[in-house]
Amino acid sequence: MAHPHAEMSLWARSALATGILIYSTGLVLTHWRATGKILFHRLIITIVFSACVYFIQEVETWMTLVIALVGLLIMCILEEINSPFTSKMGEGIEVE
Repeated sequence: MAHPHAEMSLWARSALATGILIYSTGLVLTHWRATGKILFHRLIITIVFSACVYFIQEVETWMTLVIALVGLLIMCILEEINSPFTSKMGEGIEVE
């Protein structure tokens, strides 16, 4: 545990980045398994923001958490825009 104004340790940043990566990539794989389409937007955003959480050092703990939150919010907004319930565009790219 770190004080909000202290720097987050390497182990804490790697745990947060790994958790985000596993959770979001798992959803991409499940969606691909169910529909045959890969959610590339989600996959790219996940990789970029997980890397940012891991590699950006010397910032306070709350800033690291804000980086993670911004990445997750961007994913949510893009998925809501591309949702089959709110638009007529197909979601993902079909892979055979």
